[in-house]
Amino acid sequence: MFVVGIFLLYFGDKLLHKNILAFVSEKTYVGVYATAIITSMPELVVTLYAASIGLYSIAVGALFGSSIALLLLALGLPAIIKSIRISVKTSRKAYILLIVSLIVFALFISDDFLAKKQIVFSHIESIILLMLALTYAYFLAGDVRLKRRIKNVNIVEGISGVILLLLGGVLSVNAVEGLSLTIGISPYAVSVLLLGLGVALPEIIENMLKVEKNIRLIEHNVLLSVIFNIVFILPLASLFFGPIIMSYSQAFDGLLIVAAGIIAFPWSLKKNVEVDQTLGILLVVLYALFSISVIIKAF
Repeated sequence: MFVVGIFLLYFGDKLLHKNILAFVSEKTYVGVYATAIITSMPELVVTLYAASIGLYSIAVGALFGSSIALLLLALGLPAIIKSIRISVKTSRKAYILLIVSLIVFALFISDDFLAKKQIVFSHIESIILLMLALTYAYFLAGDVRLKRRIKNVNIVEGISGVILLLLGGVLSVNAVEGLSLTIGISPYAVSVLLLGLGVALPEIIENMLKVEKNIRLIEHNVLLSVIFNIVFILPLASLFFGPIIMSYSQAFDGLLIVAAGIIAFPWSLKKNVEVDQTLGILLVVLYALFSISVIIKAF
């Protein structure tokens, strides 16, 4: 049932993505932003559904697992195929806003984390992060340029994509809950390792296809997808179905995501930065080590 759910999430996302690109070009920055958001729809559906039925560990695990997979695999695997040259044309103002969002998220969870207590993601904190997300959207809106000729829009395909996403989210979350009970591992660990990787597949596959076609801006799709996870999906789930409660171990994984995002920030300040095959292999190895640490903590 889990595999079926992931396939439904993937194909639903592809149908939705195909019709969104009828409005904007994939080779423009707006197209990159749209791609980052649309390919994050599996994370949105899975997280909101899990949170709505009180499975907060699965919701957080899917979101954190996806973010780690994006930062390490969605760059590492394409780089193994072909070196990725990092673009420096994106607005520095937008990057600074992204980093500010990550830092604010870290501040919200660091106080309870340092006290080694359960982390409660409150409604006020959720609203603040959502306001930051809306602020970023406002800065982005000025760059939006739609295609003059909109064609190949299939409303039936678009609606079918949404339905497949919803069905896939329900099946995959229920499968993770059942699997965790069967094998005796925490739902969070199963969610990070299986569901997180599963919902990140659209972005990972998208980047591998882009590097084959010599389409640039791969790193922006990764970073924007992670930001969308942290400053939009997580606070949205907490605001409507929370507050989200995280354990000390889960909060530690959240801080790892923040650290990885901040390390990626200097890419926008340098020229001629390249992620080659060696670095790609290193990123994949880091993901493997992270997965091993999750398994160890689960027992």
